[in-house]
Amino acid sequence: MLVGVAIDREGKSAVAPFVKKHAIPFPILLDPEGAAQILYMVRGTPTTFIIDHRGDLVGMGIGPRQWDGEESLKLFRKLLAEVK
Repeated sequence: MLVGVAIDREGKSAVAPFVKKHAIPFPILLDPEGAAQILYMVRGTPTTFIIDHRGDLVGMGIGPRQWDGEESLKLFRKLLAEVK
């Protein structure tokens, strides 16, 4: 499952138009107070955490990434195979 966390201080009024404009197909949670940012020690945005089916952190990326590249897809396929 993919979930986004928006830390924009303006909350839904700023995030909703962005989500609509870019047709983001996954849920976006709102965190205008930045609680998740503090809890997970996020140092830059975007930050991506890849968590396996056991809840273990198996990857992390700070900054933009091409998540549909072959290396990323190979990792995701491997993680999905572990669930079966």
